[in-house]
This record gives sequence, C-alpha cells and structure tokens, in this order.
Amino acid sequence: MRSLTENEWYIYQLRCQDGSYYAAATRDLVRALVRHHQGQMTRTRSLLPVRLAYACVCSIQEGEFVLNRLIRRPFSQLRGLPSPLGPQDLGHVEREVMRQLAGS
Repeated sequence: MRSLTENEWYIYQLRCQDGSYYAAATRDLVRALVRHHQGQMTRTRSLLPVRLAYACVCSIQEGEFVLNRLIRRPFSQLRGLPSPLGPQDLGHVEREVMRQLAGS
C-alpha cells in the first residue's frame, strides 16, 4: 500500500453484526480496524463483529463529502464515490489486521 500524503485520509465503512453501517476517517486504516475488532471503539463495541465494506483514499476536502454520504447509506447504494481500495491493498490490510489481532 502506498503512503498517504499529508492531505489524504482513509475513509471507510464497516458493516456491523446487526446490519447497520458505521463510517469514519483515519490516517491508519489497519490500526483503526484492529481497534474495532478488539472492541476498543465505543461506537462499534456493541455491534461486533464488524466487516470492512468499503475503503478509499481521499483528500481532506473530498473526504468530508464522502463521509457524510457513507453515514447515511451503504456504499453499494451510492454513486460517484472515489474508487475503493483495490483487491491487493484490501488483501494487505486484512492480512495485517489478522496478524496484529493474532499477536494481541
């Protein structure tokens, strides 16, 4: 995965156990996902397990628009979002999350 510039953020959406969605922004996607899986994130603690539904890289300005749309609806129902992370990047994120969870 490439490094983010200082003006970029990961925007992500999780699908929660109850079918609801949670969206947020982070500079460290792996760390955020690990914290969600460990129950360290207040908003999703009671909704575990969670699954990554969508993630992209956005500028700060674009990220606010994307995040506001993702809070309201699942990414699959939206058009005009930035391209999601590719399969290779998602695979890397998932492997790193599992590695860190196994080590904790």
